[in-house]
Amino acid sequence: MALAHRYDAVIAAIRATVPTASILVLGPPDMAQRRAGKRCENAKAFPLDPATGLPPEDCQWHTPALLNQIIDVQRAAALRNGVAFFDTQRAMGGPEQMAGFVTADPKLAFGDHVHFTKLGYQRWGELLLRELLANYSTVPSGK
Repeated sequence: MALAHRYDAVIAAIRATVPTASILVLGPPDMAQRRAGKRCENAKAFPLDPATGLPPEDCQWHTPALLNQIIDVQRAAALRNGVAFFDTQRAMGGPEQMAGFVTADPKLAFGDHVHFTKLGYQRWGELLLRELLANYSTVPSGK
């Protein structure tokens, strides 16, 4: 079953079980990975470019294209089903933002470029709360 149909099925099941439930699809935060993966930790095999001080492209952290595709599927499913959607990645500033969370002082994410620190999760919660409160008065009753 395609991902889009799974969202439709889960939303339908929630509505069948709790017809008055408010439903929010929570999009994933930005994340990053390196094409060469853990091999990048071998500095001899992947030395920094002396001119730029950067690692080779295969060892640079980037948002995987699949993450953006998943977010698009979630957004479309929420729209199609008339439910709310919170785009966490957009709230973080868009794709390619996780490195800034990793290097922030204090740190907002761990070096795996996937998981937030406790403070990072608090910030995520604050972003979500701000969005919910900003849009609270625009949601029709009974939805």
